Amino acid sequence: EKNTKIRLAVSISFLLFFGAPIAHADVLNDQRVFTIDSQYDAKGRTQLNVTLRGLSKYVYFYVTDDHWNALTEFGKQQLTNLIATIGNEFDQRIYPLEIAFFGSEPNPGIDNDSRLTLLLASLKSGVGGYFDSSNNYAKREIPTSNEREMIYLNVAQYSESRRLFSFLAHEFQHLISFNQKENTRNAVDDVWLNELRSEYAIAYVGYNTPFADSTLENRALSYLQQPSDSLTEWKNLLPDYGQITLFGEYLAEHWSPRVLADTLTSTATGITSINDALAKNGFRDTFENVFQSWLTANILNDTSKNIRYGYTNPNLANFRVAPTQLIDDIPSQGAVTISASLKDWQGRWYDIQRLSADSNPYLRISVAGAVIPSLKIPYLVVANDGNYTFHVADFTKGIKEFQIEQIGSQVTRVILMPYTGAKLSGFGSDESSNNVSITLQRSSVPLAAVTPEYFGLHEGDFIRADGDNDVYIINQAGYKRLVLSPKICLLYGHLGARGCFASVRLVMPEVRDAFKTSLYFSNGETNDGKIYRLIVTGEDSAYLTPDSHVLDNSVFFINTREQNAY
Repeated sequence: EKNTKIRLAVSISFLLFFGAPIAHADVLNDQRVFTIDSQYDAKGRTQLNVTLRGLSKYVYFYVTDDHWNALTEFGKQQLTNLIATIGNEFDQRIYPLEIAFFGSEPNPGIDNDSRLTLLLASLKSGVGGYFDSSNNYAKREIPTSNEREMIYLNVAQYSESRRLFSFLAHEFQHLISFNQKENTRNAVDDVWLNELRSEYAIAYVGYNTPFADSTLENRALSYLQQPSDSLTEWKNLLPDYGQITLFGEYLAEHWSPRVLADTLTSTATGITSINDALAKNGFRDTFENVFQSWLTANILNDTSKNIRYGYTNPNLANFRVAPTQLIDDIPSQGAVTISASLKDWQGRWYDIQRLSADSNPYLRISVAGAVIPSLKIPYLVVANDGNYTFHVADFTKGIKEFQIEQIGSQVTRVILMPYTGAKLSGFGSDESSNNVSITLQRSSVPLAAVTPEYFGLHEGDFIRADGDNDVYIINQAGYKRLVLSPKICLLYGHLGARGCFASVRLVMPEVRDAFKTSLYFSNGETNDGKIYRLIVTGEDSAYLTPDSHVLDNSVFFINTREQNAY
């Protein structure tokens, strides 16, 4: 169902230089001629004869004369009753809830009348309604304007009131968005984000309960039909609505509904306005963090180990995308190549299952050819006990490959979720794509480790990832060790009264993950050559046990006081 059509007006500056519009109040049975977009009218017309058939506190209800005259007396009474039902629902629920959440519509607006106009007309099949922002401008600016705050709804489709209310809630958000963005902030938002807010308006007002045959259920089904559609490209097709509805639901669940509403308080548009709204609401995550977690939630939908890796709405408990490609193991010799064409913010899921153990315990993932700007590959590593860890390989840093260890012996499944994200706003209906070739190959030898300088760091730096409380020390060989508690840092006098926590470097999670975690220690004061393995027993507790591990670059040297502290 194509719920919405938005025509973006060229300018709003003219409204500032003319006197206030003349106030008027429509009265019952007023007859007028309204313009309509021919691509939405059932008969392709551009003008309609209409009559005011009802009004409520906030709405004028016009009906096209041809539809009204074709009704029986009983049919006219049914439509009159329907208008009264719509008016009551809008006045009592939709209007107060949406303006409190999103902000006000233009009021009194271009017509200097606090009521908005709702036209019930015969629209094309599949079109529930639409909003045309050109009606909010004077005819001297846009000759086809009806010079009123106006929504069009399809009179032929409303036998079920909840469906009708959902369309009205959706379209009213567009009117609010026009006022908050274009009128107030002189910013024209991306269509996908405007539509996302309108879809969430339906949920916020409460029309996705009950779930059966709700907008959310229908959008979830649309999403599953084409999950690899781009979130930000907008072709006004059902998969587009599925994408934005599920993303909006997920963001509201795990961050806050206010983030969606506050995209209207930013002068920025698109993804940048979401980043602004996240920061305004006290979140350190960015849109990209949300998007990565959302990709993970769509394939796992399991909140038992990490609340963000699934939906909390119980009606979506069984919602999971099918993998873009299912790969059964990786051969010991040879390679598997994945070819994909990626548009920005388009999800893909490559599920590598039943990984077997052999003499090549390393899985190398490499990108052939030139590194694509903005390419990242979030990935899930699933252990044989069912636990999983989340990582991100950031190819924007210049790397061309990464590896996963203990294939077969500990790791039985890997899910790759590559995407590109160069653009932040200005998305249209036909975004460009990048061809990506990813090669999967088993190896008997590990890749060379990263160095701190690769990330602008130095050996011995203390790092903490954004969103993570754990602090690590890194070394030149590409390893990191956990600093179990603040007390450990105080055992090293040269670090000062606040220990290492006075100089912790905040890094992105992918930087933390680029350094391999080591649990091996040796005493650097006695230099006795003994190696110990750290066994963590609690959030701030652990013990050291002797280990046969060789004295290599993964071993961190500690002092006697720290050794005795465990």
